[in-house]
Amino acid sequence: LGAEVLGMSPSRHDEVLAATSHLPHLLAYAIVDLLLHQDSSEDIFRYAAGGFADFSRVASSNAQMWSDVFVANAEATEKVLDQYIDYLRSLKALINQRAGEDLKTIFQRAKQTRDNFVLRILNPAQAMAMNNTPSSYRISPGGSVTGTIRVAGDKSISHRSIIFGALAKGVTRVTGFLEGEDAMNTVAAFREMGVTVTGPENGELTIFGVGMQGLQPPRKPLYMGNSGTAMRLLAGLLAAQPFDSELTGDESLSGRPM
Repeated sequence: LGAEVLGMSPSRHDEVLAATSHLPHLLAYAIVDLLLHQDSSEDIFRYAAGGFADFSRVASSNAQMWSDVFVANAEATEKVLDQYIDYLRSLKALINQRAGEDLKTIFQRAKQTRDNFVLRILNPAQAMAMNNTPSSYRISPGGSVTGTIRVAGDKSISHRSIIFGALAKGVTRVTGFLEGEDAMNTVAAFREMGVTVTGPENGELTIFGVGMQGLQPPRKPLYMGNSGTAMRLLAGLLAAQPFDSELTGDESLSGRPM
């Protein structure tokens, strides 16, 4: 398959992962928690921007998993953490000395190292996007395309077309109907309430409307699947009907606030 298989001892594995994975997660968790306990934490998080979001992204990782990781690999993590603390002290000393050139040298070296790392693991287009490197492309015409295509229907409009057609008096013909599970659950609900709907076939269906007061009491709960749109629209519609109705859905929909 073209894969390159590398081997290392368990202890070496723990050392490498402690430096490249465990330490960054620990720093992200620590900086967020540190700032949270500052007196000005409200302003800190209000004005934090993309740089803070990028640096702290891994602090959104699973807390239980990472606490287990640090306990399981404590020895290697403590070793690299001690090295990092010592290095922070040296950086603090340079800042205290106002040693701008020394700091610049360190930052340039770190930037070059990271840029090379990004280029190695990503394709050139992704690497340029991450590093904000200006780029230009020249696109030449590749010929013409002729023919007819049918664009998929809109789910939100499909729900509403069924509702309006059912409440209208007379026949409504709908084209471009999205034949997805959510919209089909709405069709099934109105059929359960006495509305005749033929189709859909190739995005077309016909609704024989019963008028504003023509809906019949459903014999069973009306199943909305995972459609919050259908649940909200039908809840409002059925609240004004002279009969009781029960709307239900799948586990995800049933757990949402409405």
